[in-house]
Amino acid sequence: MSSPWITALRSVALNVRDLEKAEDFYTRIWHLTVVDRTDDALYLRGTGADHHLLSLHASDSDVSQIRHVTLRAHTVEALDAIAQATVRAGGTVLQALATLDIPGGGCGLMLRDPDGRLLQVVHGDSRHANEREHNGLC
Repeated sequence: MSSPWITALRSVALNVRDLEKAEDFYTRIWHLTVVDRTDDALYLRGTGADHHLLSLHASDSDVSQIRHVTLRAHTVEALDAIAQATVRAGGTVLQALATLDIPGGGCGLMLRDPDGRLLQVVHGDSRHANEREHNGLC
């Protein structure tokens, strides 16, 4: 079954205790590329078109954990429908539809599902050319 609102998983954000160590792991072992960075976060991309597929956020917690998952919406109108459906299903809209001031940009919203998980949904975020299409990889 396909979703009338969501096109894809865009990225996953992780809280990490040691940002430098995490950067080394994901760039050296997974061969991801740092595409953007802030004082307390790194944004890494793979060979696909997404601006980033993983973001790493500095955390004081001893436990590394998923910060949130970001999904991509088909349209801006879908974002409003998603927000309304979330509330009807017992979730919460934590950040209403707005232009996102984060690497990758676009517009989006932040939700908490009924079980407490954080989900960001975006539309119109920046994309890269899909490197796989250009370098002959299968």
